[in-house]
Amino acid sequence: MRIGRSMAAAGLMLAMTTSFAQAQEASTPPAPAEAAAPVEAPAVVPAAPAWTLKNTRKVYKQKWRFVNLFLSSCEYGVYGYGDQLVGGRAERVEKRLRDHFGDRLNGHEVVLERYEFFQNAQINLIRSVGQGQGGLIGGLMGTTYNLNCKRKDTKSGWYDTQRFKPDPAPYVVEITVKIDGQVIASSAAAQPVRPHTFKEEELADPDIAEVIEAVQVVAMDDVIARIDAILPKPAPAAAPTPAPEAASAS
Repeated sequence: MRIGRSMAAAGLMLAMTTSFAQAQEASTPPAPAEAAAPVEAPAVVPAAPAWTLKNTRKVYKQKWRFVNLFLSSCEYGVYGYGDQLVGGRAERVEKRLRDHFGDRLNGHEVVLERYEFFQNAQINLIRSVGQGQGGLIGGLMGTTYNLNCKRKDTKSGWYDTQRFKPDPAPYVVEITVKIDGQVIASSAAAQPVRPHTFKEEELADPDIAEVIEAVQVVAMDDVIARIDAILPKPAPAAAPTPAPEAASAS
């Protein structure tokens, strides 16, 4: 009887020990898994920054000004129009460049250095001065004017006297843009349909405003063509893949 009880107690102890060991094994946290090797991210090539127009042009406070007061100067009689009379110049350049080139200018330095609007009344003014002088000197002034002024001698407002009559005084637009330091300079001339004053209401008349607009368009067209010649050409568009022909049912 004692042996039986001892064996039963031993069996009970063995069962308890086994259960305790199993419980310990179950409660032991699993060994940590080995960390996976880091995956290298693919190299990312930064996109070229979108371009901005840097405006460094000089802006005059006057509505209009005499470019040069010296009678012997090739700029005598040239009037500069202020932004109050012909405005939106930088905005015009930026819009035309964006409309034409889009992202072709991305990553390039684009600087507007000069945008001038002139009316060259040199011949008319010299004639009137000559008539006021009278005599031989006045006669010479009134007939010879400054037709000998060449483009290289005229810093502002030059136009070809063989193409345009002096009256009404022609408009001249001069634009200078730099692309990555390379100078792009252009000018254009046009003639208003009638003489007028520098009053805003006269310049806003449709017949005058149309010519003011047109001469600026011509000058910007030339700027765009010159920039187009120095920029890398865009990659040709890939030809579309033809769709597979559907097999006909037999």
